[in-house]
Amino acid sequence: DRPYRENDKAAPINIYGKTKLEGEHAIQEVGGEYYIFRTSWLYSTRRPCFVSKVLGWARTQDILRIVSDQIGSPTWARTLAEATAQAVARIIDRDKSWRRTTSGIYHTAGIGSASRFEWAQQILTLDPHPEEHIFAQLQEASSTDFQTVAERPAYSVLDCSRFQNTFDAFYVSWNEALEQALSASESR
Repeated sequence: DRPYRENDKAAPINIYGKTKLEGEHAIQEVGGEYYIFRTSWLYSTRRPCFVSKVLGWARTQDILRIVSDQIGSPTWARTLAEATAQAVARIIDRDKSWRRTTSGIYHTAGIGSASRFEWAQQILTLDPHPEEHIFAQLQEASSTDFQTVAERPAYSVLDCSRFQNTFDAFYVSWNEALEQALSASESR
């Protein structure tokens, strides 16, 4: 599988994805310049998310079963905010013809990819308080092993090269961002 590019045909598999795509189409139909920033697997250390769930499970369960057949681009909310702020500053500084030629959809996600299982491994490795872990085993699982309300795509890695090239915006790898996120949460 290769990362999804901005001009790939979108094929949402659930209501959430369909409504996001409908929103993008509505913005495009208005006309004029627009900048749509798509992201993936967004997390914050300030809100409940996959990262906080894994850390909580490690402190309360003997065996952690994490799906290994879903691949994505983990994205820390802070790096997303910083990168999009850089992009918006560049947009404001540029002339109308530049904005007209760069208007469009951009992928803004953590660089690289990981399965949820690999992401969980890294979360546990970087946990600032590993002495609190009680789990004895981390096991790979299939997404079919878990009943969920919403269907999730198996592969949702985003190619962010257009964003980086257009805005010359700094974006770190997903695992560097995770390390920064867990370190920052520790200093609060």
